[in-house]
Amino acid sequence: MIGYNRFQLYSLLAMAVVCLAIFGVARSMMKPQTYPGDRTEVRDCRWCGGTGEGGDEREMAMREGMPPRGGGGGVCPGCRGKKKLSVIVPGPNHPAVVRGSVRDLKTMGDEAMSPEAAALLAFHENRSPGPVKGAVGGAKVLFDNGSKRVEYTVPASGRIKTMLVPGHYKVTVTADGFQDYHDEVEVAARREPIWDERARLVTEESVADQTEVLFLLSR
Repeated sequence: MIGYNRFQLYSLLAMAVVCLAIFGVARSMMKPQTYPGDRTEVRDCRWCGGTGEGGDEREMAMREGMPPRGGGGGVCPGCRGKKKLSVIVPGPNHPAVVRGSVRDLKTMGDEAMSPEAAALLAFHENRSPGPVKGAVGGAKVLFDNGSKRVEYTVPASGRIKTMLVPGHYKVTVTADGFQDYHDEVEVAARREPIWDERARLVTEESVADQTEVLFLLSR
């Protein structure tokens, strides 16, 4: 039998306490943040539909995206057989996804002649890898809703992806070599429930819960 002196026992105890603390912080960070106006509901697991069973993994993958690790043995890998999960129903103050791009108007060519055509092109390109056509990297985008100002620096890809509280924003875009650009954007409130990440059922926000933007800069 291995013996421990008092110092070694205290050291082991301290390490155990630290490990538990780290584990607790990690779990709390995975829990979705709530905001004023949010409410919590208990719903059938989105992965198994409330059966608690694993089902066919290929079918689940097609429905929800890549299956999470773990599970197996006929038990749903999302709720782990519990059938029900807690979800957050977002309120009017819960930040929503704003995504889009900042581009050089000149490089857009004929697409820029029609706002509808440009918006459609942007919608598809915003979800493709690599830089968007006419990307203006380094541009500064300022969102101002009258009570809060949020500045976003556009990466080299030209893409924008940020979180903003729903509401009406005045937008100013500045970039070296381009005229200042002014626009207004209405950020829509989220509608889809937010599932606890500990359920390992994380998928990207639905298109309905995202606000698309396209800012075309002139020289």
